Amino acid sequence: MQGTRDSLVALLEKRRVERQGAEQALARAVASHEAAAQTVARAEQALAAHVAKRPAAPSEVGSSDPLTGHELTRAAAFGQRHAEEAGRFKQGVLRAHAQLAALAADMLEAQHKLARASADERALEQHQARLERTEAQRLERREQEAADEDAAAQIIARKGSPL
Repeated sequence: MQGTRDSLVALLEKRRVERQGAEQALARAVASHEAAAQTVARAEQALAAHVAKRPAAPSEVGSSDPLTGHELTRAAAFGQRHAEEAGRFKQGVLRAHAQLAALAADMLEAQHKLARASADERALEQHQARLERTEAQRLERREQEAADEDAAAQIIARKGSPL
């Protein structure tokens, strides 16, 4: 019985270490997820700021002078660069969202691992408590049987004596 108890204590300690590892993994996953959420927010803000700097249309310039070919070429080049930069910002936002989703999945997996580790630990603790209660009940029964035998022996000894 002592060997079973010792192995149960060792297994319980192992499960506690596993649970603590799962808690630490979850804390790291949560921190990574929060950092990725901040990255997403920064990427979205950068995209919004870039979109706000959109090139002005020639009709919005406000000049009554006719546009020259050079001005038109410069405006078209600026518009093209602006569109390309906006595409890069959008790709950055998409990558940040993908990273956030992956980290959310990692965080969910870490939560499940922690839940399983905690359940394993609780099950072992409950098993250990049942084992201790059973052992205590056996000991109490043995003590009661010993007390009953002593009482029976005293009764027999009194009946055998001429009192």
